[in-house]
Amino acid sequence: LSGQTLAFAQDGSIRVLALKGNAAPGALGNFSNFGNPLLIGSGEVAFLGNIGATQGVFLTAGTSLQTVVTTGQAAPVIGGTFQVLSDLLLNEKGIIAFRGQNSALGQGLYTISPSAFTTVAATGVTGQNFTVFPTALSLSDTGTLAFRADRIVGGTNLGNGLYTGAGSSLSALATSTQTAPGTGAPLSTLSPPIFNNVGVAAFSNQNPSGEGIYTSFGGWQMTIATSLTVAPEIGGNFTFLSSLPTINDNGTVAFLGNTGSGPTSKFGVFTGSGGGLTAIATSNRLAPGLTGNFTFFFDPSLNSAGTVAFVGRTATGQGIYKGNGGALDTVAVTGQLRPNGTGAFTSFGKPTLNGGGTAVFLGTSADGTGIYLGDGQEIVTAAYKGQSVAGGTITSVNFPGGADRGGASQVNDNGQVAYVANLTGSKSSVLLFTPTLHYRTATGGAWGTRSNWTVSILPAAVHDVFIDPAVSLTVSGPSLPTTVKSLTVNGTAAATATLALQSYGAITATAGVTTGSAGRLTGSGRINGSLSNAGDIAPGVSGAAGSISVSGNVTLQPTSHLTLDLGGLVRKTGYDYLNVTGAFTLSGALDVSLLGAFVPHIGHSFDLFDAASVSGSFSLLNLPALASGLVWDTSLLASGGLISINAGTMNSTWASAGSGWWAGPGNWTAGIPNGVGAAVTFSSAAVGAPTTITVGGPKTVGSIVFDDADRFEVIGGAADTITLNADAAASISVLSGSHLLTAPLALTQDSVVSTAAGTALTLDGDISGPGALTSNGAGVLNLGGAQNYVTLNADAGTTNVNGSFSGGTSTVNADATTNFDASQTLMALNIGTAAVAPFAAAEGKAFAGSAVVPEPGAMGLFAVGLLGLLARRRQVQTPR
Repeated sequence: LSGQTLAFAQDGSIRVLALKGNAAPGALGNFSNFGNPLLIGSGEVAFLGNIGATQGVFLTAGTSLQTVVTTGQAAPVIGGTFQVLSDLLLNEKGIIAFRGQNSALGQGLYTISPSAFTTVAATGVTGQNFTVFPTALSLSDTGTLAFRADRIVGGTNLGNGLYTGAGSSLSALATSTQTAPGTGAPLSTLSPPIFNNVGVAAFSNQNPSGEGIYTSFGGWQMTIATSLTVAPEIGGNFTFLSSLPTINDNGTVAFLGNTGSGPTSKFGVFTGSGGGLTAIATSNRLAPGLTGNFTFFFDPSLNSAGTVAFVGRTATGQGIYKGNGGALDTVAVTGQLRPNGTGAFTSFGKPTLNGGGTAVFLGTSADGTGIYLGDGQEIVTAAYKGQSVAGGTITSVNFPGGADRGGASQVNDNGQVAYVANLTGSKSSVLLFTPTLHYRTATGGAWGTRSNWTVSILPAAVHDVFIDPAVSLTVSGPSLPTTVKSLTVNGTAAATATLALQSYGAITATAGVTTGSAGRLTGSGRINGSLSNAGDIAPGVSGAAGSISVSGNVTLQPTSHLTLDLGGLVRKTGYDYLNVTGAFTLSGALDVSLLGAFVPHIGHSFDLFDAASVSGSFSLLNLPALASGLVWDTSLLASGGLISINAGTMNSTWASAGSGWWAGPGNWTAGIPNGVGAAVTFSSAAVGAPTTITVGGPKTVGSIVFDDADRFEVIGGAADTITLNADAAASISVLSGSHLLTAPLALTQDSVVSTAAGTALTLDGDISGPGALTSNGAGVLNLGGAQNYVTLNADAGTTNVNGSFSGGTSTVNADATTNFDASQTLMALNIGTAAVAPFAAAEGKAFAGSAVVPEPGAMGLFAVGLLGLLARRRQVQTPR
């Protein structure tokens, strides 16, 4: 099971590192028990494990588990073999420290790195004179071990002292033969030292004649606080100082202290570095989220930024808090419902605070115990009673928590948590939780802002990362090279998630990047890893060109868009560019637009993308309209990413055997028609069913011809306007059949719709000017949308106006049958002498305008429909 991800918690993944009953590495036998694991930033975990009577130290290495040392091995310096291993430590360099003991021969302190097994100190060694190492150890990232030891020289007990060592040489931090700074009392009862990574140790002296907390560097002590120090905020001298202070790499020490005694005692959490002290929280303050003032504090944990997390108690409850001298952040309080269950928190264990300010703690409720992460904004569950994992169900979890005592933490800055869980079936397991990270802020922002992410954890190589907001937003960055496990960009509901890549912030995704159908990649930057895009890849920013590079394979899904802008002739700065070092699989739509006032000319070419290999094809090509006499050449697009502009009038016929997209590259005989003067012919429809052409974005043509007995339906919405623009007259002709066009029409010039006898055309979209629309031929023209142009000339055939004219500024000249099925507001309605029953369907309709003018010979036909109007309005009887 080593290295295998077996189960998923609600908020992340769980990796099973070792399981009771499974084989330990090195043919030692099967695991029977485990000690609490230790964890570093890389995700490596070390733990003590029992295999029957054998005890061993084990370390994860990638996805495997290795044995570091076991009992039964030779014990350097002390002699014999190890019988007991204890006080395990693991630093950020992967160095392991431990205490090894042979009950008959003595104890030794050891470090193990990939290159050396080192004895730091041992009993029975001449010159060291150590008799016992009675308490916990501390290990810096440099590999130096700090420890407390008792010494006897010549039969004289020299008491306890604090020492450091990284090999054969040792240095004294403090000994009981010294006088305590600040109090004058002896350093008689020293706490185990806590060593930071720059060689400074913190410790306490619990002498009844004068307590104190100190730091030591090279044997020189600095006073942090003593029983002669006045406690800030609560007043009075300290009467008690915690026996286990903690220190960060800046030399700041956090500790508990109280003044007074009995009922008059006051308590607080404090920090100091040799100058004044800072009160983090005291019993003079109200406890946020609880009733009343703080009454007591437990277990402060200090991070590198000087923030302290602790348990604060009141008369009625307790909570996990964090602060650095100002207002406190409430992480969790009793009475608050816990995640992954219905019960409320009833108590808490020691919190551990990582470098980013995320507190990890044990929370208990009526439903059982769990491990949680919180930052004051949200709580994430790492493990809980009843959770399924490793083929069983968690019955309890072990998480001692507390401050990082130097190489002894179960939490890292990536929010990973190592712990032991007891499972049903009398099993136990060493587990590693890794949170899944979501961009949680409801507005756009920077990738590198810690508070924008789940429990304030910045994405790192171990994380599955999601930008999946419920509102549309843009995340900018990262601004520095960043590695993640995987990245998914995809909005939820109706939201669009946009990631704007930055030029210096390459994203390496070992398991790849996925852009969902509601996701967008923009900006200029690099992705190292595979990319699957079902959304939109749009290099550059608004109004400016850019480029995106992908070191890996790129697969465009059928719903995808590759959106590129042309604003000049220079790749990356003049027009957008996509570079793929691996295989590039094409699909979906290629959308090309023009930037600013740029106008492409004959001979211009654009290298839109490059790849090691290209397969597939775009199902849609949305290219900008060109000036008259110019056409797009896309013959090298699929193979080399190149499009260019050639001379030639585009005259293209629908070539597909069935329905499809207008911009489908294989749907036309001579390229996708989109340009001034382009001639479009719809013929060869699929027999027995309408052929549907989806416009899919604005198009420009000079003429459209429908010539098929089977029906064509050209479908489009408000964003799919077809602009009629020709060097001479723009036109739509129906030579055979009955056809439908629902896309809006824009008349840039006077345009003619001609329907042959026995044919019909329905224009159901809105029609806008400024050109006039003339209907002729012997067939039927149905106008269904809003009529927003100046003049309708019904010269021949039958024209049915089912949509209304707007604004009262339009004129209808009716020289042939013209039927209205709705009230109209017109500037003028002119009835021609050639009209044959032009208003047969107009009876009962209201016509308002400045002039309703029947020409001679047409009055009798018009009288019924407009009798009421003529009685109310004076008409201008001027023939046109």
